[in-house]
Amino acid sequence: MYVATITGQAFLRNQVRCMMAILFLVGNRLESPEVIDHMLDINKCPRKPQYGMASEYPLILHNTGFDNIQWNIDHRETQHILTQFQHQWTKHAICADMIKCMMDSIQHTSSVSSTGSDGGISPLMSFVMGNDTNYKQKFYKLLLKRPSADPLEDRVRHQAAKRLKLDQQPSSSDSNTTND
Repeated sequence: MYVATITGQAFLRNQVRCMMAILFLVGNRLESPEVIDHMLDINKCPRKPQYGMASEYPLILHNTGFDNIQWNIDHRETQHILTQFQHQWTKHAICADMIKCMMDSIQHTSSVSSTGSDGGISPLMSFVMGNDTNYKQKFYKLLLKRPSADPLEDRVRHQAAKRLKLDQQPSSSDSNTTND
């Protein structure tokens, strides 16, 4: 298990999932660490290459860092929440052990390996890397050689045109008026 602590004053939608996707690619040696500096340099990389986001499942917001807020803590409720977490943890730990035993049994009775068939990526990494199927290909395509997203200006123009078109459509209440 690894923990990434990311601090900022604000985040874009899915920003952390995108950041983790790149880190997973680097960690699995599909990309070089230099790709991060390259992608952060807007002159070298003005548009984001197309890649999938990391799975949201293992990513959690743990602390908001609002130090200047006085929290009111109900200790009975805190104990109740802790008890609920302990029950959930016990249930999932038992399920995980049972599944692990089943996997070990299957591996013992056959010659199937638990290492991934996706070019050496483990099933765990396949799960946390999310919906980026590019790493599963026999010949991995480097991020900087992939097609990139449309420029921001084009996307803003497209959204503005879309809003304008919606605003110009007659509303359903306008078309339902009747003349007596």
